[in-house]
Amino acid sequence: MLVRLGAVVLLMTAAAPQAPPGRTEWIGGAGRRVKAEIFGGTGAGAVLVVVLHGDAAFNRPSYQYTFAAHAAERIPGAIAAALLRPGYTDPAGDTSDGDRGNATADNYTPEVLDRIAAAIRQLRTELHPSAVALVGHSGGAALAADLIARE
Repeated sequence: MLVRLGAVVLLMTAAAPQAPPGRTEWIGGAGRRVKAEIFGGTGAGAVLVVVLHGDAAFNRPSYQYTFAAHAAERIPGAIAAALLRPGYTDPAGDTSDGDRGNATADNYTPEVLDRIAAAIRQLRTELHPSAVALVGHSGGAALAADLIARE
């Protein structure tokens, strides 16, 4: 079950420090892998905060990692997992499998939604959270809304 939040506000500035290292996990099988950086506790029953970055047309997204690290620090007992959306490459040079498209909302496809949903299901199976909160920025918010609408 996804937690439906009326409003989520976490303030970050452009000058926010880089995220501390999380635990990197590749979710999914060959040709369907999605990178996740996981921060925070590991105990069953915690809230899992899943973070999706925006379309990032002109850069390699990394702010989702910083956001997830801050969420794990500031939400008591939370586990936060920042996903690198299918087809995107981050500053470390890691790329999630899939087609990024032109990063102009042209990759909000059923296949991308299926991959993200599968990643969230795997995280739920591994981490046993009491609830899942889905947070997205820009295009990540559009995908989050589509995923919630599927529930």
